[in-house]
Amino acid sequence: MLEVYRFQFDHVVSEQIIEEQITEAVLAVESIYGKAKVRLETSLIVSKNRAVIEGSTEVGQRLAQVFTGFMTHKVGENRFTVEHLKNKNIKDAT
Repeated sequence: MLEVYRFQFDHVVSEQIIEEQITEAVLAVESIYGKAKVRLETSLIVSKNRAVIEGSTEVGQRLAQVFTGFMTHKVGENRFTVEHLKNKNIKDAT
């Protein structure tokens, strides 16, 4: 079953901040699982004020958790929402 985490950010959160934090989250998850496993087991899309992470695997779930923590720390928990969508692929969730 396909699962995705869709993050929607307030307009005051820049795409640059989102991209920086997702990059840091990927690096953190790679340090646990390895670069190859992260590349093979999850994918992500960042577009304007939205990010979508494929979360059907443990690696994808960890990436979503780390990214959530980083963004909460950087912009505050009231500046974004997260939806856990089942039976969706990453392209349909953007």
